[in-house]
Amino acid sequence: MQDPFKYYKRQMHVRSVLLLIILVITIVIILIANIELSTSGNFESLAIGVTSSIIAAIIFLAVSDILLKDASTNYYAMVATEAAVNNVLERMNYVPSSVYPESSSPDEQFEKDHHQRMLESSFYYFKGLTASYATERLENHRGSDALCQKEIRILILDPREITVLKTNIKMKLARSGGRFDEDDIVRLANDKRDDIINCINKLYKVSRQCNVSVKLHKDYVFYRSELFTEGLFLSYYDGGKTFPANVYYSKYDKSKAYKSHIYAAYFDEFNYKYDISEPVIWPEMSISEYTSLTSKIFGDNAGTVQ
Repeated sequence: MQDPFKYYKRQMHVRSVLLLIILVITIVIILIANIELSTSGNFESLAIGVTSSIIAAIIFLAVSDILLKDASTNYYAMVATEAAVNNVLERMNYVPSSVYPESSSPDEQFEKDHHQRMLESSFYYFKGLTASYATERLENHRGSDALCQKEIRILILDPREITVLKTNIKMKLARSGGRFDEDDIVRLANDKRDDIINCINKLYKVSRQCNVSVKLHKDYVFYRSELFTEGLFLSYYDGGKTFPANVYYSKYDKSKAYKSHIYAAYFDEFNYKYDISEPVIWPEMSISEYTSLTSKIFGDNAGTVQ
């Protein structure tokens, strides 16, 4: 976008030049008139000549002023239109490229699109609670060239974070609208903890064939993010149906020229959490290393929900 003040300065410069031209013409006319008066003494013709010249100068100035105002109006209209279009495009960047409704069974279109992103991407980054469905998908791709060539990073909740587990379960039960008590929370939290441990064991088997790293975060979990090379899947744990609604954001904004703010934010947030989280699986991890480490996490020291 051009600088409107630069245009205004240019406009004022044109006005100054026009005024200078008018002034020079008027002075020339007066000089010529003085010469004619000294030779002929005809005051009437002198007055008519000077008056007509001044009127012509005024008309010239008025016309030029109208033209400049029209040009100025058109320019500022262009600037305002460009600003409005940019504002709409910026807001459109927060609208997802695809939306998948919540359901009681896997959404067919979501599974198809997710599978395609998995095949095309050079990496797969997951952050969530248990990674149950992510683990199942990785197991289905296990041994394939497409999976083994990717960098896979999984961030799941530390099963020792009992308070976080209970809070998550309580939030889900409250939003489902049903009746529950503390015993329900404890039972479901223990089930969720077992799910996390089970996923980690399965992911270790996948890591024996692929480049898989798993770390344990300690965050309260309200959403699941899945990052690929070209986009991001997001879903929020709202306590509704078994499969929550999903949205997909492209890596690039609507202009295709810059990285999407949403993609960049979740990508940076994932990497930050990954860097500070505790590793539980890493590439080329031996069985003895895995057994020793997980016994400390999943054994008596991990505790049970009370």
